[in-house]
Amino acid sequence: MLSQHFEKVFATDISQKQIDYAWQAPNIFYAIADEMNGGLADESVSLVTVAQAIHWFNFEKFYAEVNRVAKPGAMIAVWAYSRLKISDEIEEIITDHFNMLGDYWDAERKYVDDKYVNIPFPFKEIETPQFIM
Repeated sequence: MLSQHFEKVFATDISQKQIDYAWQAPNIFYAIADEMNGGLADESVSLVTVAQAIHWFNFEKFYAEVNRVAKPGAMIAVWAYSRLKISDEIEEIITDHFNMLGDYWDAERKYVDDKYVNIPFPFKEIETPQFIM
């Protein structure tokens, strides 16, 4: 969707398979990269986005990379989706499932469950609406 609003979109992932399945457009440029080195030039981007991934990052190194590649006035948008809630009956089943698997989740899962409120974020935050599907 970003490619419909920006002249160029640079998209990275650490997984070649993710990139192989990614939607293609002439103005999207894909690369394998991690959060610490996106391969972009200094002050080259207007927007940095992270979807359902920042909880895996080394925050300090990622934020240094954001500061390096961001143009003055650039923005960063980070989001995740949390647990599904359909009804009270299904919520009970999902809660039981999560509780049963609790010891097997990676520690970073807690950031998602907490809706990212505990992730350090050294940038000015902009109030956003809650998105519900």
